[in-house]
Amino acid sequence: MFKLNPNPRAVKFYYEKVSEIIDKIIDERIASGLLEISTRKFLKQYKNILIQGKPELLLKVHQKFKNTITDQNTENLKTCFKERAYKEHFQRYFGKEFLNLLNIDTCVYCNRNYTLQFDLESNHTRAQLDHWFPKADFPILALSFYNLIPSCSSCNHIKGQAKEYDWEKALENLVHPYSDSIDFSFSYDFDKYNEPKIWLVQNNSNLKNEQTIKFNKLREIYEAQSGKELKDLYDLRYKYSQNYLDILCNKTFEGLSLSQEEAYRMVFGIEIKKDDYHKRPFSKFKHDIIEELKKNI
Repeated sequence: MFKLNPNPRAVKFYYEKVSEIIDKIIDERIASGLLEISTRKFLKQYKNILIQGKPELLLKVHQKFKNTITDQNTENLKTCFKERAYKEHFQRYFGKEFLNLLNIDTCVYCNRNYTLQFDLESNHTRAQLDHWFPKADFPILALSFYNLIPSCSSCNHIKGQAKEYDWEKALENLVHPYSDSIDFSFSYDFDKYNEPKIWLVQNNSNLKNEQTIKFNKLREIYEAQSGKELKDLYDLRYKYSQNYLDILCNKTFEGLSLSQEEAYRMVFGIEIKKDDYHKRPFSKFKHDIIEELKKNI
């Protein structure tokens, strides 16, 4: 999982668009008699925090909201925020542009898939954004900047299956992408058939990191779906040349004045700088495995 750093342009764009959406939707609900005036006052008071508050502050506002708003208004707001404001207004009209401004191209959780998905309903691509605090249980956080994590459908589905998880205590037990990253590396070992097998290693023993790895099922999804990539790299290293990296990344492009980053991108389809891993799927995985293979040259 990568650590996210807020892009100032994305933050500015997001605040401007979402602020207008919230005002419009709340006024509509008030006019139709579906929202109490007290609820409107609460939302107006905390609107700026709801849009751009950090995760810890968002949780506090959510808890205050639960203790302040009636059950009837809670149900109205689920429709107001989840369906009308987020899905029908923000995601449909601004989601893709927002994702482009964030400049995160692959899933923050797994780095295996891109964060754009073709939408059959609209016949266009749309951003895939996971609500870290699930919008079903935290409806007023459905439009919170720090609650929207670029993800793939697989990882979003994993989150969706954790229906019994205690999200009120999630910040104590899981790493939030806007707070930190998980320090781990990919390696390999051999199974009983002497075939290379993916191995995920924590670089620092940390309970919160381990719980996040388990929750996001990183070991399972890589072991189940990334074996071919590992086998290709392993075969490339041992079947062709003791100096395969030198040949592929230097001699193959001799005279073209390519940087090491450009050569890796052309040969392996990955980025080798940590800050650029998000640009291409499997960048961290392949880079870690290549470094392991290089140790045995």
